[in-house]
Amino acid sequence: MIRYSRYALLSLTLSATLLHATDFTIASNTTSTSAISILTGTSTVTLQEDATLLVSSGRAIDSSAGTPNITISIAEGAVIEASGGSSSEAIRFDRAATTFILNNEGSIIQSGTALDGSRAIKADKNFSVGGTINNGSAIGSSALISASNNDAIRIGSNVTLNNYGTIISTGIVNTKDADGSHDDISAYDGVAVEDDRTNAVINNWGTISGPRHGIDLGDGSSATITNYATGVITGNNGSGVGSDSTATVINYGTITGSYAGAWNVYTGNDPTSLNGDGDGVDIDGIATITNYGTIQGLGAGGVDSSGYANGAEGIAAGGGTITNYAGAMIYGQSVGILIDDGANGTVMSSGRGTSTAVGGAAIITNSGTIQGATKAAIGLVGDYDDVIVNNATGVIIGGSSAVLVDALSSTTAGAAIQMGAGDDTLTNYGAITGQNGLAIDLGSGDDTLSLLGGTISGTIVGGLGDDTVVLGSAQTLSARTSLSGFENLTTQSGAILETRLSGTSAETLSFSGTVTLADGTIIKPVIVGSVSNGLNSTILTAGTLNANVSQLSILDTSALVNFSLSQTGNDLIVTSTYDTTTLNAMSSNNQALFNALGSDDSSSLLNSLYALSSNEEVKNAMKQLSPTTNNSVAQTVNVAQNTLFGAFSHRMNNVSSPTQSGLSAGDEAEGTYWMEILGNTAKQKSYKGSDGYRVDAVGVALGHELELSSTEIFGLSGGYTGAKSYGRDESQGDNTSINSLHVGAYYGKTDQDYTLNSSVIGTFNHYNGKRAVSFSGFDETEESSYNGYALGALVEAGIPLKGGFKPLIGAQYSYNWTQSYTEKGGSGALHVNANDASSIKSIVGAEYAYRDGNDATYLVGLRYLHEFADEATTTAGFISGGSTFSVTNAEAPRDAVQLDLSYECIRDKENTVRVGYTLEAKEDYLAHQLSLRMTF
Repeated sequence: MIRYSRYALLSLTLSATLLHATDFTIASNTTSTSAISILTGTSTVTLQEDATLLVSSGRAIDSSAGTPNITISIAEGAVIEASGGSSSEAIRFDRAATTFILNNEGSIIQSGTALDGSRAIKADKNFSVGGTINNGSAIGSSALISASNNDAIRIGSNVTLNNYGTIISTGIVNTKDADGSHDDISAYDGVAVEDDRTNAVINNWGTISGPRHGIDLGDGSSATITNYATGVITGNNGSGVGSDSTATVINYGTITGSYAGAWNVYTGNDPTSLNGDGDGVDIDGIATITNYGTIQGLGAGGVDSSGYANGAEGIAAGGGTITNYAGAMIYGQSVGILIDDGANGTVMSSGRGTSTAVGGAAIITNSGTIQGATKAAIGLVGDYDDVIVNNATGVIIGGSSAVLVDALSSTTAGAAIQMGAGDDTLTNYGAITGQNGLAIDLGSGDDTLSLLGGTISGTIVGGLGDDTVVLGSAQTLSARTSLSGFENLTTQSGAILETRLSGTSAETLSFSGTVTLADGTIIKPVIVGSVSNGLNSTILTAGTLNANVSQLSILDTSALVNFSLSQTGNDLIVTSTYDTTTLNAMSSNNQALFNALGSDDSSSLLNSLYALSSNEEVKNAMKQLSPTTNNSVAQTVNVAQNTLFGAFSHRMNNVSSPTQSGLSAGDEAEGTYWMEILGNTAKQKSYKGSDGYRVDAVGVALGHELELSSTEIFGLSGGYTGAKSYGRDESQGDNTSINSLHVGAYYGKTDQDYTLNSSVIGTFNHYNGKRAVSFSGFDETEESSYNGYALGALVEAGIPLKGGFKPLIGAQYSYNWTQSYTEKGGSGALHVNANDASSIKSIVGAEYAYRDGNDATYLVGLRYLHEFADEATTTAGFISGGSTFSVTNAEAPRDAVQLDLSYECIRDKENTVRVGYTLEAKEDYLAHQLSLRMTF
């Protein structure tokens, strides 16, 4: 044994031409320039830490004869470097009978500068037993294997490569020349498997990178490649993993194919070219690919070896099995996955430029993401019986510029998934999107599409052949589904067939072949606009219809219409009849409104109304569609007018009280001026089915009165009131504001035996209304602006009694008129005709007045009022169409009780101040009014 030892504080360089031995050790911090040749037997080569084996010509370590069994160990920091040109590998195992183990924790480098130089490691024989190359370890990732002008490593049969460090070829980016006009220099890779070699195994936890491919498998070879979660495999102007034959790839990490860019590719005589095909994984033959990580093809340019334009695929293969798990990504800058049995779409392997690779059927199972950024997500070329299953978590996305994959240089738009020829099967549970509007093209052959879940965005084309669509539970198919070219339909229990009914017509699903409807299939009619009572609609027709109609379910989507099913020959019929239960349960108002609805198919109002699924929803919708019938507007007018009636009554009651005589303030000749400020709030709860409301009002009145005699007064007044009503319950969002201008006159007489108060008022009203119409599927706000006027009269007589008591009797009449108006809004807006209404109330009550010694008067009044007039009627029609209809206002409480409380003080002969409070109570109604009056 020849040993090179380390001396303290001294680095010794030993030189020899060639060493033949069985065991070699290069000591730490020692450099040797002697090549090592291993001929036979069991041999070991050891480079200790920081040791160097540097050979400038030829191979540093070579095994080319005999049947050696070799173990090479390179410690961390140690270097083996060969810097010669051709035939100058750093390490070569060149005997098929060789067995070897190479453990590298340091660096193995081929640094020659000549084009088509040598590899760092060459172990490419058809080894009968083979060997193992370990670059780094689970606890050491600094190991390096590199070559500057060739593959970093080339391996053969039965070789296992375990990489934890870096394997890289740093040579110029190169490619084969398409037209053969230039010298064909070698295409350098990170790791290459020699042609016709089998059972190669590559396990990667580190980095593998090549100027062209990251890993390249030769023609007729086979290998299993496992890239773990920390692993990165990159081809800088080609595939991350490429094979001219078959391969198995299991990926947990990242595999990338890239493009060096235009004019950055060396071809031989010319310094640069355009060609580069950056596929993530490119296997010309049958592939078995399992992906848990990322496989991506990021770019391509120029043409391939056959002269056809390059495109970057995530995976390109001749067939096989591809499984993409949840969370994993297969991405192609052009196509996500391309299964092509030849560049020209033939079954001849020569179309790929390889001699042994043959195509086959593809089985693709996706639970992650498959995306073609610009073109198809999945393109299958050939007449094999292919299978694609897109699971619930699976996402398949085709690009906006997708074209047909089975036509060279095609500019015809293509689908996200293109199945090609053959009897193919596509099953979807997940999401499929064609960004150009085309989702699935099954191509020629007798294909089957199973829609068992998920969503599909884009058109679906069955293509040529006898094609079948299978509809799964909870999946919906309608005539509006972008689906064509299918002859047959099979449903599973719970599948939904949807049809739109409109007027006297219906959508029809048509199949020329066999339709088989499973028991439990759901028929879902959807009314668009309106539907005629008793309409019979053919919703499905087939060459042969197999169905037990009694076992099919029909989804009653509308509370207004009932549906029933029947079969006539090979047609499925839906019969529509109005739901008498719902119609009979309607109020007369709602029936009038329903009968007046138009039949416009495009009306969002009708679409939403017929889609309501319960009687209660219909009732509430009708209530909102109707003009206001809960008396809120009329009550708001009354509140506004009663502010002035109140001012008059307060003034006359004060003068006619048993404690007063004549005018309470002011000069008799000039009369008395007064001003009163009033505020009112009222709340009506829901009453006998009508919605509640709230009214708020504020007003001011100015008046001037004269004493006609010692027992008579006469006054004139004007005033303004602003009032607003707010809807409650289902009328939430409705409101009407009223601005009112009043003019009026009053006359009061106080006699020893009786008192008489009377007043008349005329009012101009301006209305601004908002009506919210909101129910399931419909939401609008209709607005209105219109004018009106009101007239009112009040008379009340009393009999003064001793002690300040006075019983009362009287009556009040009011008349209100509004002009016609048209609401601004959508299809729920109304034109409302001019309208008027009258009110007659009787009054019975009593007052008590008391005046103290300080000229302060206290008054308490209690009145009972009864309404005699009937409810008013409003006539209206929808501006979107239909006839007019009339609705009657809801019944309002007829009986009311009023309580008046007031306090008045005489400040001096000409000035008084009065504060009053009035409470009015009806059934579910309560109103409060505060007033402040001054005379001067």
